[in-house]
Amino acid sequence: ETSGAVDEITFQLNEKIKAARNYFHELVINGQKSASGTGYINSTFDGLKKLITGTSNEITSAVDLSTSALVDANYNAFLDELDGFISTLEGKPSVLMMNNKMLTKLRACARRAGYYASSRDEFGRTVETYNGIPMMDMGKYYDGSKTVDVVETSAASAGTYGETAIYAATVGLDALHGISVDGSKMINTYLPNLSEPGAVKTGEVEMIAGVALKNTNKAGVLKGIKIDPKTGGE
Repeated sequence: ETSGAVDEITFQLNEKIKAARNYFHELVINGQKSASGTGYINSTFDGLKKLITGTSNEITSAVDLSTSALVDANYNAFLDELDGFISTLEGKPSVLMMNNKMLTKLRACARRAGYYASSRDEFGRTVETYNGIPMMDMGKYYDGSKTVDVVETSAASAGTYGETAIYAATVGLDALHGISVDGSKMINTYLPNLSEPGAVKTGEVEMIAGVALKNTNKAGVLKGIKIDPKTGGE
């Protein structure tokens, strides 16, 4: 009754739905059904990082993109490496998933080589593609203490580069797809009962969902991509 211009229930509900979406993105990459393990969101469901570990489609990059000058010098080598990685998958992937900093680097490489394109989808959202494959920023997630990238970049130090990864996947029932309870909208909302006594009213946003990878040949990761320079000498 104090805000006036804002429907507080609708506003808070939409913010919670955004948080649920961000959490799902986090689990698609970093989820793990095991109860313990460093670098995962434990006791959830296995995400791509877990599902791809140890497969032939887990490839480590050898190209340095840590400065603009090195992007100029190495963009052809990196795109050759990326194309080689994509060729290890079964069929052309539906999407390349990464963080925003890696997307900026890949966009720069693709633009230099003439393989970058941008268009609008039916919802008016910008879709950027590399050689016809959509590039997706997986966004950020609040881990309880700070906001972090869903696809992380390791911290650079005097002896190590800041490194990140690109995940590729084909989306389909025979490849990577979401799962939910039959007939479910995936995200359900429950409004608070404003007629109940008490100053604080509680609503809920519930997401019952996961992912399944039916064929590990249809997903992979190009990891160890150097995008931040070392902070000191060699």
